[in-house]
Amino acid sequence: ATESAGRRAADAALAEERAARLEAEASSGSADEAKARAVGERDAAVRTRDHATARARLAERKTQEALDEQVRAEEEAAAAREELAAARAELVDVRAAGVAAGGRGGGDGGADASSGTSGGDG
Repeated sequence: ATESAGRRAADAALAEERAARLEAEASSGSADEAKARAVGERDAAVRTRDHATARARLAERKTQEALDEQVRAEEEAAAAREELAAARAELVDVRAAGVAAGGRGGGDGGADASSGTSGGDG
């Protein structure tokens, strides 16, 4: 039963293939027309491929530009982090110097320690 069902399916597929081939031959006209159609289709395929290639190159270029921009941004961020760390270290040093000099060591950044006044000469 399954063998005859398989045979019927194969026969049906073969019949469809024959019908499609006959239809294609009937619609193709002369060999020159078919050749002209093939050339036109090939030209269209080449144009499509060239367009896709150009789009891929543009996407690659944009991707590279974005990656370059990301690298620049990361470098700028690293420099900013270094600058912040240096400023914080300087602030710690200034506060420590203010505390060691008997200053408040607080919010004014140690200006009293670096002003050069001795407090009792006035």
